[in-house]
Amino acid sequence: MKTDVVLKANQQTLIIDTKFYQENMVTSYRSQQVKQQSNNLYQLFSYVMNYPAQSEESVGGVLLYAKTKAITQPHHRYTMMGKQL
Repeated sequence: MKTDVVLKANQQTLIIDTKFYQENMVTSYRSQQVKQQSNNLYQLFSYVMNYPAQSEESVGGVLLYAKTKAITQPHHRYTMMGKQL
């Protein structure tokens, strides 16, 4: 797997993974709630956790989706194992 974009400034690194789907959110079959596709989030998390960071370097990630005509668009923040996604 290879990241789409890596931005670095000082001791901060931001990994950006871009996605384009006709529908960028999915509906949960149990609760009928609209949610983000978890496989995309876990892919980004894998990039962030496996990035060869230097000591004192902070690494975070962003999923960047192309906007669709859907009413609900992804706009979430997560902290996973101390990493900001």
